[in-house]
Amino acid sequence: MLTEKFTYFPGPYIPNKFLAFVENSSEVSIDLEADGLYHYFAKVCLIQLNVDDKIYIVDPLENKNTSMLFKAFGNKTLILHGGSYDLYLMRECYSFIPDKIFDTMIAAQILGLDKLSLANLVEKYFKVSLSKGPQKMDWSLRPLPDKMFDYSANDVKYLPKLKKILTKELKEKGRMKWMEENCDKLILAESYDHSTHSEEDIWRVKGSNSLDRKQLAYLRELWDWREKEAQGADVPVYKIMKNENLIELAVWCASESRSIFSWHSFDKYIKKRVRGEECEKARIRAKKLAPSKWPEKKHPTGSKGLGVEVNPIFFDKIKIARDKIAEELKMDSSVILTQKLISKIAKLKEYDPDVLVNKFGLCVWQRDLIENDLIKIFAGEE
Repeated sequence: MLTEKFTYFPGPYIPNKFLAFVENSSEVSIDLEADGLYHYFAKVCLIQLNVDDKIYIVDPLENKNTSMLFKAFGNKTLILHGGSYDLYLMRECYSFIPDKIFDTMIAAQILGLDKLSLANLVEKYFKVSLSKGPQKMDWSLRPLPDKMFDYSANDVKYLPKLKKILTKELKEKGRMKWMEENCDKLILAESYDHSTHSEEDIWRVKGSNSLDRKQLAYLRELWDWREKEAQGADVPVYKIMKNENLIELAVWCASESRSIFSWHSFDKYIKKRVRGEECEKARIRAKKLAPSKWPEKKHPTGSKGLGVEVNPIFFDKIKIARDKIAEELKMDSSVILTQKLISKIAKLKEYDPDVLVNKFGLCVWQRDLIENDLIKIFAGEE
């Protein structure tokens, strides 16, 4: 389908001529729409491209050769905005990891801009107001309403021109190397599984560190119940039960001998009798476990070997040094060092520049900005 706004490839195959066109281009602006808000296994439902200032939209649900499109992306720069989830989807759904990216949100952060959304940047540089559009719509629906196509086309329309403007500003401020390092770091981060837990610890949801071993035993079984319910219903897990409510239920189960149906929030969060019966089986499994089989409590990641306790004097001094640098550079201070990173550094017994990059994940440019201050702080000179 060809319109004044874009060319649409509905399937069953993306034309070979277009694949060759993409392969011969030096850079491609890209955005992906997925259905993770509606289904257990998120899938890519729409691919928007801007190649040589022309917009193309591909339906990956209907095209049988979508993987060939990602092969055509090799050895070229992909331009994205806030591309972390897009890179995740590329890896998960198409086993594709780009060689080089230019993320316009990262560029805006490094330039010190205060408003980072694509709509804000388009308004700032092109005086165009983009509609927020149907951001929470189910992109797996077919046929898609026209307004969803129009919205998706805007996601890539301005990216090439935005890249040129931001690149010019980055070079003027001497921050292009910072930009490249951050983008390379994002590619590397999204080259691996998002999960921060091993398979045996994947059930340890946010907030579970506060639970005792008995409560953790119930949480583990309840987490498994939620996963199976979500898979069976093909919905995201939070639509079965949110993490905070799962923890609440685990704590209740650990202190009660009554069935799940007696839980004061049953009608609010579980509702269905059949689903409750499966949840009750999970409760009983946990109840039958001997204490020796209860999960061990885990130390927060990175707390061992780093002096565990944060040195409050170091923390304050590092924060003051960071804020001063940020003010001089007119950047958001968290782009230089987050509060979490300051805490990690303030746990060190002595300054080690390699630890900052290799263990804490700082970019070299971030470390270099703060290094002189850190050397003085750890030497007791500040």
